Amino acid sequence: MKNILSVLLAAMLCLCVLAGCAKEDDTAEITEVEIEDVEDAGLGEGLVTLANMMGKDAVELFARPSGTTEWSKNILSQDSLRAGVAVEMTYTKTETNKFDVLLAFEDGTEQEFTGLDFGAAKTAIYLGVQ
Repeated sequence: MKNILSVLLAAMLCLCVLAGCAKEDDTAEITEVEIEDVEDAGLGEGLVTLANMMGKDAVELFARPSGTTEWSKNILSQDSLRAGVAVEMTYTKTETNKFDVLLAFEDGTEQEFTGLDFGAAKTAIYLGVQ
């Protein structure tokens, strides 16, 4: 029963994300994340989808390889990443493909997500879902 509820919840979240992405003016497109001070290990680039499931719009999005201290510049190409909307992000692969993501909100609060495995993500990484 628990597995069925988990599958239903995941399906509902996917529908919410897809519904949010269906409106052209609601989507934010990230073309490339430039994270400075990262050595290109010759592993190429990867693509990851991040979904804002925090229940409020994010006005800034930053990323960095896990274990480093410097955040990228704000990588949103629009004014905000609406709640329930997913964005695709290109990143430079690292040895571990683990990254930290920081969302900043209009009310001045922030939420940091650490150790996200971009390389293992088969679908979206849902920021704010436990």
